[in-house]
Formats: sequence, C-alpha cells, structure tokens
Amino acid sequence: MKNSLLLLCSILIVNLVSADEFEKKYGNGVVHIQFDSLYLVEFFSAPGAPTPSHHVSILRNAWNIGTHYVNFDSIHFADTVPGWFTPLYYITRGEYARIDIVAIDSAGGYYRTILKDDQGRDVWVKKQKHITFLTWLGFYNTVASIELNDGDLILYDKPDPKSKRVNYTPMMGTDDRATMRALELNGHWMKVEIQIPQRDPMMSWKTYTGWIKWRDEKQPLIKYNLMGC
Repeated sequence: MKNSLLLLCSILIVNLVSADEFEKKYGNGVVHIQFDSLYLVEFFSAPGAPTPSHHVSILRNAWNIGTHYVNFDSIHFADTVPGWFTPLYYITRGEYARIDIVAIDSAGGYYRTILKDDQGRDVWVKKQKHITFLTWLGFYNTVASIELNDGDLILYDKPDPKSKRVNYTPMMGTDDRATMRALELNGHWMKVEIQIPQRDPMMSWKTYTGWIKWRDEKQPLIKYNLMGC
C-alpha cells in the first residue's frame, strides 16, 4: 500500500511539472502593442525600474492622408533593433500597426515578456494606453485564420478525444478561402468554427463547429496564417 501511494504521488508530481511547462514558457497570452505613425517601445529590466533598459523607435510612412484617415504603406525601425527582440507577431498594414510579444505574467503595472535581453535579464513592458494584454483566445481572434501545425484536422463534438467526431468534409487546405477561427478555450482544447466555400452558383459557405486540441504541455499545436495582413 505504501509503495502504491509513493508511485501515485510521483505520477502526480510529474504531471504537475509537465502541466506547468507551457505556462512557464507561454504564459496566458501576449502583450499587444498598437500604434499609428511613430511609436517608442520602451523595455524595462524589472517592474518599476527608474529608466528603460532598451527602447526601439518605430516609424511608419504615410502615403495617403485624407480628412478622416491616414494610410500607411511601410514601416521601419528608427533604431538598431536588438537581436533578442523577436515578437510573436506583427502587422504593418491598415490604420494601426501592431506588435505582439508572448507574456509570462504581470506585476506592478508591467508585463513580463518571454524575451531575455543580451545580458540575460527579463524584459518587461509598462502598461499604457496602447499596450494591453490579450489572452490566447483574444490573440487568435485577431488573426485571419488558424490551422494545425501538423496532422489531420479532426473536429470533436466535445473537448475529449473519446467524444464523437463532427461529420464534415475535410476541405481545409484545398481552398485558400477556407478559414478556421477560435470560439472558446477549455484547457488544452479549443472550440473552433470552420467556414468552407461551396462550389455552387450562389457561392455559399458551409460552416462546421467542433473542438480541436490547440496545445499540449509544452507548446501550441496550432499556427496562425497571415491572410490579408
């Protein structure tokens, strides 16, 4: 009996360590930085640090200015970009540009990112008007579409691999207009909606809803595509 309890405790400890690996590496979402024509991104080595440890200036060039709008056609970094500055995602078109950096946690009005500077220090970003936090569901809802990294796309009726599969024609990938978007997160599972264009005179869309496994204990199992970005 004693040996059985020890074995059970060991299994639970291993599972807890494995379960925490994703959170330690990817946290709960991203730092979302949104800006227009000129923006200075300041990075800090700790929450409440008196001065930034690094900063990057971003400049966008306007090509069409109207009464109520400004269109931009290019972006460049006005400063030398440090090698450790590797955003998860950035977009340069549209009215506003954006940068997203994986966020581990927050403290004292600052977000701790996944980044480490060239001295191995944590990289923090101060919460400001144009710097917010997006959960993973919120982040995936801002991209054009998501898809699996590898393997066949299988939709389940519930967030359980033993539940029945949703009956749909696996047309994702055969038409570049097909999209999959996130609806809900439940642990390692994500409820998604798939829209597939039908080849008929009305150009209708077929919609399927179901659950996929979006991450494991170590990393995301899905990627986002940049259509229209």
